[in-house]
Amino acid sequence: MSWFTVDKRGLAQLLEKRGRGFAICELIQNAWDQEVTTVEVIIEREGRNTYTLEVIDDDPDGWKDITHAYTLFAPSAKKTDPTKRGVWNLGEKLVLALCSRAEIVTVNAGVRFDSKGRHTSRKRRERGSSFKGWMTMTRAEIDEVVWVLRTLIPPQGVTTTVRPVDHIPFTLANRIQQATADVTLPTVKANDEGELTRTRRRTTVDVYSPLPGERPTLYEMGIPVVELDGDDPNHLDVQQKIPLNFDRDNVTPAYLRELRVAILNEVHESLSEEESRATWVTEASEDERCDNAAVETVMSSRFGKKRVIFDPSDPEANALATSKGYTVVTGGSLTGGQWSNVKRGGSIRPAGQVTPSNKAYSDNLFATSVTVVPASEWTANQRRAVEFAKDLHLALIGKITTVKIVRTSNNFLAAYSRQSLDLNAKRLGKSWWESSNVEEWIDLFIHEFGHYYESNHLSEEYYRALTKLGAKLAVELSTDGSSIRASIRALVRAPKAEEVRA
Repeated sequence: MSWFTVDKRGLAQLLEKRGRGFAICELIQNAWDQEVTTVEVIIEREGRNTYTLEVIDDDPDGWKDITHAYTLFAPSAKKTDPTKRGVWNLGEKLVLALCSRAEIVTVNAGVRFDSKGRHTSRKRRERGSSFKGWMTMTRAEIDEVVWVLRTLIPPQGVTTTVRPVDHIPFTLANRIQQATADVTLPTVKANDEGELTRTRRRTTVDVYSPLPGERPTLYEMGIPVVELDGDDPNHLDVQQKIPLNFDRDNVTPAYLRELRVAILNEVHESLSEEESRATWVTEASEDERCDNAAVETVMSSRFGKKRVIFDPSDPEANALATSKGYTVVTGGSLTGGQWSNVKRGGSIRPAGQVTPSNKAYSDNLFATSVTVVPASEWTANQRRAVEFAKDLHLALIGKITTVKIVRTSNNFLAAYSRQSLDLNAKRLGKSWWESSNVEEWIDLFIHEFGHYYESNHLSEEYYRALTKLGAKLAVELSTDGSSIRASIRALVRAPKAEEVRA
């Protein structure tokens, strides 16, 4: 006696939650897995709420073993081939559970089912196979079946025609692919002992735009599996077995994430700015398997070609980037995984590298040191300029500053930091030191002393610092006994000194 008995009514009740359309798709996918060129689906009214469903194909050899039509979990050659649909050998059994009677006829065998059980039939076909079942359906269930059948994506070279009662007959159209991705994905296949094992293989994923009324869905070789739960815009049709749960209605989050990464790596160049902000793109672009080229495209779509990372070490560089039309990308704009991929591939560089502020000295500890001109070698004009700078700093800021004269090829005239002013003799030239140029001195010194309050040339704070210093100078010059006013008058009237040193 057999170990197991399957309750047909109980199996039918389990299938109710999936609907008639799911079961009928099992018949169609079995036909598509054969050497067929045509598949025909016919739904006719037999009586009140009773309909016949017939699926006919033209496979020259028909069924290899008709016992598989009524044997649950029988070993199947399809299990060893990842390019064949299905795993559990359930297709016809699911439909039979819904039928009050049925008949299967193929090239070399026939079998019928009724209330008394299973019977061998003498009917045969010259080619192909047919499945015909009688089942109870409501008008709403007929409509649901027709809708599900319309969502199928037929394989190339197979004409699939549907002739449903109370509906206009139609042929499943070969849809236009939006893209095709050549990817490596997990799949399942049987080993030599018939045990299902996980493996990985190269396959293609076809991308289609949903038709009106359709929701983006994950397909397995043309058969809808599960609606995509995110904001994915397209159908994804995987051309190999998908590692599904037993009910064949869901995949793991890990598989879906890997699939989305693979799709993004292939189709990233077609993304619009709006699509680049989609949740599925964010999740895919933060995965370490996302290609640098895909990350680059996503960043360009979101932030434009001109973009930099906000650089806290160089605030002025951020302002310079903005003034030059760059988008400054701040920390909260991307996820942690996206930042890792951005830095890995260099798709966005810090503002301090792209639009660096004009720093007087290099941050490199091994850079060549500047030459400091000893005070003993200063000219008379240089001494006057240095003393005037000190006096002006004390008058405007109220603090003493040190002043050095340096010689360096670095591109700056003067540099101010921490109440210390460096004057670059090599860039200023000889004539600048002449006392008659006191207006140029004041212009340069106020520019530098503004950094006492703010380092960023482009900030509002720096602008306010300069106006503040200008106002203080005006007040200082209007004060009786002003030492600065006296110094300026003396410098303007001073005779030109002979420059003997540079």
